[in-house]
Amino acid sequence: MQSRPPFLRYLDNARGGHLSIGLLVAGCVVIVAICFVAQFFIVAFAGLFFSLLDDGVAGDDAFLTTTDLLATPGGMFIMLASIGSVWIGVWLALARLQKRRLASVLGADGHITRDHFVRGTLAALFAGFVAEFAAYVVDPSLAVGDVAFGTWLVWLVPFIIIILIQTSAEEVLFRGYIMQILGARFTSPWIWAGIPSLIFTLLHWDPEATGWMNLALLVNIAAFAAVTVIAVALTGDLGAAMGMHFGTNLFAFLIVSHQGLSNSVALFHARPFEAPDWVAGDAIAFGAIGVASIAGTLWLLVDPRSPLRLR
Repeated sequence: MQSRPPFLRYLDNARGGHLSIGLLVAGCVVIVAICFVAQFFIVAFAGLFFSLLDDGVAGDDAFLTTTDLLATPGGMFIMLASIGSVWIGVWLALARLQKRRLASVLGADGHITRDHFVRGTLAALFAGFVAEFAAYVVDPSLAVGDVAFGTWLVWLVPFIIIILIQTSAEEVLFRGYIMQILGARFTSPWIWAGIPSLIFTLLHWDPEATGWMNLALLVNIAAFAAVTVIAVALTGDLGAAMGMHFGTNLFAFLIVSHQGLSNSVALFHARPFEAPDWVAGDAIAFGAIGVASIAGTLWLLVDPRSPLRLR
């Protein structure tokens, strides 16, 4: 007799608590509220601290804006740290509303699989490097970043840690908390996978990007969300999804940045996606490269011939 598939056991964990949609919505409100409060206070105090440190001034002029913070490694570190408060929100929502343990959302057996995490990270990093070579063909504007290599080394370990916290927080919310409860209630993947993936995608809307480039970015985010959903469905835990997200953001924040604001610690800068001179052909090319890279990540994780295949 075959054992119950891991993903179904993962959904069973949610059935051990309350599955009310009203409580799910209330939990999401709690999580968002905690994240906003944490971000407000962290950014406010950080802005005041860095301003006083730099200028020795007080009053309204002492506060730095979010844009100012993102322009420095320390400020960007703090902004990423504020997203980590999602972990607190998910823990509180599960404990008080769903009446179950945080471990129940991590995997079928109450934890993520370390091997899945490592394989997901390596697959995403490899795909990121290959995609960047292809992107260079489309737009060869790659340049050395502003951060000195010595400074980059100083910030390397702290950023690895905070990116791990930030990316895992997003996964535990979207591929964990929301998707697991919906999956325990509904059989249609259009609901249990589609709703959290749609929310995740729309939250990456970039109002500064041109219409075509914004569309290409959203297509890439939707493809990424789909692949992480597949990883959770195959393994029954968040390990591979967290690894893919971690590897993707490691590359984007520390190696090659395509973001005009959050590039203060990247070794190399490419033309920002927010640049106004992108044309439709560029957006289509970048969109295709991104989707191919994400598909390649999935291939590395599922193909029997791949050394990174999930087991």
